[in-house]
Amino acid sequence: MLISATEYAVTRVGLRKWLELEDIKSRIFKATDNRDLLADAMLSYLSVAFDIPKQDIIDAPWYEVIEAYIEVDKVNQCKEFPVLKGKEKHEEYSWDYDGRTWYVWANALAKNYGWSLEYIANLDPNDAIALMQEIYVDEQIDKEWTWGLSEMAYPYNSTLKKSEFKPLPRPSWMQKVYTVPNVKIRKDFVPVGNVVRLGDWNETAKPS
Repeated sequence: MLISATEYAVTRVGLRKWLELEDIKSRIFKATDNRDLLADAMLSYLSVAFDIPKQDIIDAPWYEVIEAYIEVDKVNQCKEFPVLKGKEKHEEYSWDYDGRTWYVWANALAKNYGWSLEYIANLDPNDAIALMQEIYVDEQIDKEWTWGLSEMAYPYNSTLKKSEFKPLPRPSWMQKVYTVPNVKIRKDFVPVGNVVRLGDWNETAKPS
C-alpha cells in the first residue's frame, strides 16, 4: 500500500491491535459531521495499523489515506459471529477509560484459559471472538441456573392463583429467531373472495 511515496505492508493484525482499530473505527463513524475529528481518526487508524507516527502520513493525499483505510479494514474483517449482532446498547461506566476494551477481553480470556497477555494479544480476532462468545454463553447459563434456584424466578400469578416460572431474559444474540417458511397450497384451498395477506394486514393496520 503506497502512501506518500512510501510502501506499507497490509497484514492481518492480532487481537490487541484489532480491538484498538475497532475502537478508532467507531470514532470515525461518530465523526462524520466533523471534518477535523474525522481526519484525525483516519490518521490514527493508519498510524496504529502500520506502527508509524501520524506525522509520517499527515500530508498524504486523501485518496491514498482512504484507499489504505479500506484495504486495512478489508484484510481485518471477521466472521459474522452471533455475539457481534447483539442489539444491547453499550453502557457507559464511571470506570471506563481509553483502551479499556483490550483489558476487558484480556481479563476474561486470561481468567478462563490462563494465557499470558502476550499470547492473548496475538490471537487471531476470529478465535478470540469465538472464545469470548463461549465465555458469555457459560456465564449466561450459570446465571440462569442461579436464577432458577431463587424465589424471584417464580412470581405469583394472581389470575391462576399459583406461582409460575419466569425465565431469566437472554441477550438478543442468544435468542432464537423464528422464520415462517413459504408454503405452496393447492388452488382449491385458497379462500373465495378478497384474500388479505399478513404483510398487507400489517400495512393497513398501521395508524395513519
